[in-house]
Amino acid sequence: MRGSLLLSVVFGLLIASAQSKAADLGIPMTHRDAVAIRFCPAGQQSAIATLQSLEAMQVQTRELYATSVEIYERDSTHNSRAMQIKWADLARITCGIAAGHLASGEVNIDRLSQCECNFVRMTRFR
Repeated sequence: MRGSLLLSVVFGLLIASAQSKAADLGIPMTHRDAVAIRFCPAGQQSAIATLQSLEAMQVQTRELYATSVEIYERDSTHNSRAMQIKWADLARITCGIAAGHLASGEVNIDRLSQCECNFVRMTRFR
């Protein structure tokens, strides 16, 4: 009897949790996400995507990638819990993905925006 009551309570909590996540499209917002939204509002236009040539986009994306790699590799062993290192890691990954898209000739505005956004986040924590 006690086990079934516990099971029904847990099941009820799971349903309530699922409903609250459904209200925000299934993405729970953390404090860090809320702070990040101030740095990079949704729907923000990519500055790199507005450059005139694919080559200029590639150069700019590679510069962001190189800078984030440098910061990540230089500081990650000493300050592994620092927010700058966490954002440098994300910038390194997202800028690498964006650079890969550009190398194949595809201008993926979402990936470029993610790269720029994570780079901005990284620089805010210097």
